[in-house]
Amino acid sequence: MDYTPAKDIVIGNPKLIAKKKQEDAAKIAKGPCNGNKCNFNMNPTVSGKKIKDDDEIPQVEKVGIDIGKQIMQARLAKNLKQTDLAKQLNITPDIIRDYENGSAPLNKSLLNQIKRKLGI
Repeated sequence: MDYTPAKDIVIGNPKLIAKKKQEDAAKIAKGPCNGNKCNFNMNPTVSGKKIKDDDEIPQVEKVGIDIGKQIMQARLAKNLKQTDLAKQLNITPDIIRDYENGSAPLNKSLLNQIKRKLGI
């Protein structure tokens, strides 16, 4: 008894299946970058230059805890919640929280808006 391998059973339109195989082969031939030059640099903003001293890193100026306490006291004196003040200024309550904690980056125009609204 001779062994003969079974033929592949094709379900569907043979022309569509052949076209799909050609498209798949073309994708493989183009490679992972679709025929274009690949750029595998995952972080293009890093130049590889090492930072020598801490003074080379720009420090963002923060509001400070003293100003934060003034904002909190003025807000509480007017019986406002952080969310109420934030709505009046069209900002998020997180920004008010950060200003009161003194951890927000200094934005003089926003700080002036808060001070005007609270009457500081």
